[in-house]
Amino acid sequence: MRLTISVASLLFVFSTAWAQNAKSNGYCSIETIRGTYSGTCTGWITPAPNASMVPEAAIADQTVSGSASINTDCTGTISYDQKINGQPAPKLNIVFNVLGNGDEIHGMSVDPGTAILCKLVRTNK
Repeated sequence: MRLTISVASLLFVFSTAWAQNAKSNGYCSIETIRGTYSGTCTGWITPAPNASMVPEAAIADQTVSGSASINTDCTGTISYDQKINGQPAPKLNIVFNVLGNGDEIHGMSVDPGTAILCKLVRTNK
């Protein structure tokens, strides 16, 4: 799945060209997270190697695109290429859980130097 979002607007769009139908019994597929999400991301980042962590809340002018995979147990991963203020930035890797048949997604960064939590709520399917 290809995903492009603009964090500045806090609008997350998950769309699929291919997908299996998700079952309502807790089984998840890429189809489960099809839709448009709004959300917030907060936490801590290290702005440079060996620097102290600083608070982070959705960086302005941050654009990310990436690929997601989702497991049948409704856990998944996404890996983003990102640009901050138009400049390439380090890859961003997130693990997530899908809740409420895709109505919410909770994620956490897994990269060294980051401690970011995101909560997404589906606004349109």
